[in-house]
Amino acid sequence: MHGYTHTHTHTHGHQNETKETHTHTLASLVVLVQQMEDNTPCGDGLANLAPTLIQQDLQPTADPHVQKNAIVLLTSLISLDAALWKQLVVEQNSLVPTLVSLLSAALSANPVDDTAVINLLSALAAVTQKGEEGARSVIDSQGQPVVNRACGVSASETSAQVQEAAADLICQMATYEGSVRDAMIEAGCVDALAALLAGDPTQCSEVHVRALLGLGMLTASNPRAQLQLASHANIKDLMAIIQHSPDADAKEVGKDLFKALARSEDSRNAMAEAMRSTVNASN
Repeated sequence: MHGYTHTHTHTHGHQNETKETHTHTLASLVVLVQQMEDNTPCGDGLANLAPTLIQQDLQPTADPHVQKNAIVLLTSLISLDAALWKQLVVEQNSLVPTLVSLLSAALSANPVDDTAVINLLSALAAVTQKGEEGARSVIDSQGQPVVNRACGVSASETSAQVQEAAADLICQMATYEGSVRDAMIEAGCVDALAALLAGDPTQCSEVHVRALLGLGMLTASNPRAQLQLASHANIKDLMAIIQHSPDADAKEVGKDLFKALARSEDSRNAMAEAMRSTVNASN
């Protein structure tokens, strides 16, 4: 029995050492890749490592430290190398479903690991920045509702950073017009961004600015999205930002958004009704 215990302890220590070494190796590779210039092919060695990272280090059972470093490394690699991005996102479609699954699990954790969530949102942003196929991959992988959930993170110490990262990703995806925006609206992006308008307008955060920019893109020339926003209870917060925000950008974007809504009779009526409902609820 003593011999068995000794052997078990030795093996456990060896496993920990292996995990620690692997974590440090990935961290070193991140530093190396981040020193490379944009649009530089990462080379066969790093490119061939990517599928292994997805298959092993991005699995739910992987060590959390290894997983975080693997996500940051993959983000750097696909940001750097367009050919690798095309391979992983367009041709193999192996990366995005894995990232979406990990993000969903991270948002369900108690407590939420903000760093893990932000890293995953940043990885998905890198996916979408290279082309519309990236945004479509997020949508096709049922990722949009998961990203919307990240907008609602509010209980953690750095929740504003999570919300900023989620709104950044939505804004990036919304730069692709047509079917991508339609799918985002269908998945509830307008409500998710409108919810971010809440809060003290005199303490206007980057979250407000990003939410306003995203709403501006999604509602542009889209009567359905305009009506969704005009009917939202937080339309009062849009008015408060326009009137009281000390941030010039927030006020300007907010005014443009309000003017766009006001051009439609249906949206004007919906805003008036939402305002009345808010007043009645407060009495």
